[in-house]
Amino acid sequence: MNRKEIAILTILFLAILGAVALTPAEGNIGWKIRLVYAHGAGVWAALGLFVLASVIAVLSIFKRGLGSLFLATEYVATGLWIISFLMAILATKIVWGAVFFAEPRMLTSLKVLSVSIAVDALLSLSKQPLVAATLLFTRTVAAFYWIAATELVMHPDRPVLQSALDMKLHFVTVLVSIFLFALAVALIIKRRMEAIRD
Repeated sequence: MNRKEIAILTILFLAILGAVALTPAEGNIGWKIRLVYAHGAGVWAALGLFVLASVIAVLSIFKRGLGSLFLATEYVATGLWIISFLMAILATKIVWGAVFFAEPRMLTSLKVLSVSIAVDALLSLSKQPLVAATLLFTRTVAAFYWIAATELVMHPDRPVLQSALDMKLHFVTVLVSIFLFALAVALIIKRRMEAIRD
């Protein structure tokens, strides 16, 4: 990485830390809400990147030269999903005192992760735009469906939407910070992939 890329990533990473640190304590779980928000924002940022990778893959059917962009975006999205899953484990352990791997949301997260890793493996074997678009679009739709259809046992129902306006704004700030950092990483990876190819 060059100095400019390092500077951009450093600034965006500090923005994430600042956004999380400035999130006010919540009435029931206090400062632990910061872990919950970091996890939730990471999940939604990853889902946003899944959608973005799918859209770019569909566009690549009609316009050449987008292969590195959708691959880099997809790989970063899967990496962010892994980090968010680990954050879920940490948040669950700290907030509830135990990790419940049989909890439906945890199982759904594992399902999305497993399918994403399988899709990424298939993408490394086939660079055909139509195949990539089909795989990414199908996985993305499935991920949203699985999340919407998952039974809520311990996980609260739409906790951000039920929170006060200031908490919603803090969540959006964390979400945007994570998304921009992940997007910057994806663009750096894209440039590296194109440099290697050339």
